Amino acid sequence: MNRKIAILIDAGLGLLLSACGGEPASQLKQDLTFLCSEACWGRLPGSAGNDAAQDYVAGDFEEAGLDPLQGFDSLLVPYDQTAFDMDRQEQTLTAVFPDGSSKTFYAGADFYPYLGLDGGFSGEVTADPADPDLEDKIFLSPDGSMPDSRADVLQSVTAAARIRRGNRPVLHCPPAVFEQLTGCSALTLKGAPVTQEKTLYNVAGVLPGRSGKDALLVTAHFDHVGGYGDVYYPGAFDNASGTALMLEVMRQMAQSGNQADYDYYIRRLQRRRHGPTGQRWYC
Repeated sequence: MNRKIAILIDAGLGLLLSACGGEPASQLKQDLTFLCSEACWGRLPGSAGNDAAQDYVAGDFEEAGLDPLQGFDSLLVPYDQTAFDMDRQEQTLTAVFPDGSSKTFYAGADFYPYLGLDGGFSGEVTADPADPDLEDKIFLSPDGSMPDSRADVLQSVTAAARIRRGNRPVLHCPPAVFEQLTGCSALTLKGAPVTQEKTLYNVAGVLPGRSGKDALLVTAHFDHVGGYGDVYYPGAFDNASGTALMLEVMRQMAQSGNQADYDYYIRRLQRRRHGPTGQRWYC
């Protein structure tokens, strides 16, 4: 069937809302608050928090009367993905000092896990961006700068927006641990991230139009980076806000009875970027 499909994503939702009637602010706040809550714990794909967010949205879709996509008997659309298992990370970061002493730190408890699947890094350390041997050393960066070193350890209060810079590792390290690395002569990060193969779900539904010839696709992604130890990352702008706006658009479309000629396809998606290749880790 020849169908025209218009796609409305994330940033454009606010424009549509401004043209809709009603008072969405209270429900938007409720949706955003839940998606950013401890119950969702950063919405990492494959985690219980991600499942909680998924079920919340699926419940709203069902309440609004959305139909499953053609060929499916549920609003949940399965797919297979490699997911990080944050409860089983066993990486260690060991600092060796000039006097021969050493100190070991543990992923999740002391530092944010390094989610590059190359297994970590090991080598001499420098804090001097002008070091002539910088490209062969691990650079300790207190201010987020990343010169052309072999690997970077950044002092950071949050997880990385990107786990690698080009082809080299970048480890984000909380200030309390970074301070203890001062003066070390060598660093070794051991342990590739622990992953698991899982069946995950996107949430998708249809509000049929009068003719069903064409379609308007309203979509927002909902996954985020999860948490480490006793800290989680709410992901308000990446992308609980877009998901909350999508839900409000869905409600107003459903309440209007969809008298348009075209169908509304409404989807909440994982971004599938947490796999073994081409992966990014962001906050």
